[in-house]
Amino acid sequence: MNEIVNTPRGILPVITKILVLSSLLFLLSACQTATVTPTPDGQAVPAARDQGALASMVGSKVNASVTISGGKTVQLGKDLLQERLIASLVTSGYEVSEAGPHPDIRIQASYDATIFDQSGNYYLYEGTSSAKVVRTWDGKVIAQTRLKEKGPRILEQARALEDNALQVADELDAWLASAVKPSSIGLVASEVTVSRPLFNPRSYPSRFIERVQSIPGVTNVRYAGDDASGSFIFRVVYFPEQMPEGLLNKLRSIQSLNIR
Repeated sequence: MNEIVNTPRGILPVITKILVLSSLLFLLSACQTATVTPTPDGQAVPAARDQGALASMVGSKVNASVTISGGKTVQLGKDLLQERLIASLVTSGYEVSEAGPHPDIRIQASYDATIFDQSGNYYLYEGTSSAKVVRTWDGKVIAQTRLKEKGPRILEQARALEDNALQVADELDAWLASAVKPSSIGLVASEVTVSRPLFNPRSYPSRFIERVQSIPGVTNVRYAGDDASGSFIFRVVYFPEQMPEGLLNKLRSIQSLNIR
């Protein structure tokens, strides 16, 4: 005779819940999940990766400096000559200041003048000048000239000296406009903006300068600061004929710069 075992009331629902929970725990332990990072809006996204920096480029001006040497007695003539040469360079598309911030080319000129003839308060000056255009990177003299100008007799010594200096300036102005043509200088300047990289942003400017300065055809690389968005700005001066693929494409080919 089989015995009938009576299960206490309320035990079966408890056993059922235990079995269901055990099954769920087993299934969860068997699942593999990707590492995620919560975003402010509560959505989960994969952990951040550095996708590479974005870069853009615009043309910049080649920098030039102007220095004039000569005697103290012809300071007026030297000042006039410097003003004219600076104006000539600006017209030709150069960035110029007396100190020449990081000049890519230097214009070095001299001016002197002596009284050739005098009659009463009428003076005739003879002025001499020499000038040369020097490429700073390699010290190459791109162009040079020497000239001598003799003016008419003019009433008052200061006016006669000014007239002679203007004659010399006219000659040098025409000469310089031809001497600093891009085809003669061979250099171009570009401003490169690179978005701030995700990893190691503080070391990026020095790394950029080191890598780009070693590219054949690059003469100068300078970190020019950050823009409003925090991107890095670099000024690069180079010989374009030595970089037929273009500067940006060359930068993208340098793996350590991580530019896409």
